[in-house]
Amino acid sequence: MNDRPLPTVIGPTENALRRLLHKTLIGSPIGNYAQWVVMNCADREPLDASEFTVRVAEELKDSPQSINREVQQLVSGGLLQASAAGYTLTQFGRNALREGRKLVRSATARLMDGVAELDVEATVRTLDRVRANAERELARQDQASILDRDA
Repeated sequence: MNDRPLPTVIGPTENALRRLLHKTLIGSPIGNYAQWVVMNCADREPLDASEFTVRVAEELKDSPQSINREVQQLVSGGLLQASAAGYTLTQFGRNALREGRKLVRSATARLMDGVAELDVEATVRTLDRVRANAERELARQDQASILDRDA
């Protein structure tokens, strides 16, 4: 049995993957991880501007204000556009996202080299469960903070 606590594996892995994404996207107009997530969310479905910002903030576990700054940078850079329907990718944004995804798929393939399919399946199930538990814990702590504030 491995005696390493799971956070000592997940944390460094998350850090390395985020840095790898950053390096993979160098030269791309997509400036950082948050912008990568914003653009992928914008590609999924149109949402009105405030709902979009809240949805991305929930996904990134960040504040809507922070996400709004990233959205505005993407709008200023010509990757996103605001309309009555919400934020959508511009043609420039669609092209940048398509190219970014190609680069990320290539990097991901190299990461998975030599990893057995059964190991991947077990890892996905495990990380899905850890994430769900973490989200439940965040909700519990958020509720406790609200109750403490209202007391």
